[in-house]
Amino acid sequence: MENSITFLTKVSKDGTIQLPESLHLENQEVEIRISKQIPQKKNALDFVRKWKGILKGSDGDYKKARQEYLEKKHQ
Repeated sequence: MENSITFLTKVSKDGTIQLPESLHLENQEVEIRISKQIPQKKNALDFVRKWKGILKGSDGDYKKARQEYLEKKHQ
């Protein structure tokens, strides 16, 4: 029976990987597979989700709506 565990970690400058202590793998043989994390690009839908509501209810005066939003945000 094969148990597989996935977790994210960083390789240190000296090339070591630290395993979570909760795995209790001391003195056991393990098989290691490494996958480089590729940062995901943001798409238009993510942008809209992040910024929706800022201009909600404005009558096309975007500069004024933006100014009001920033004033509320930084009060």
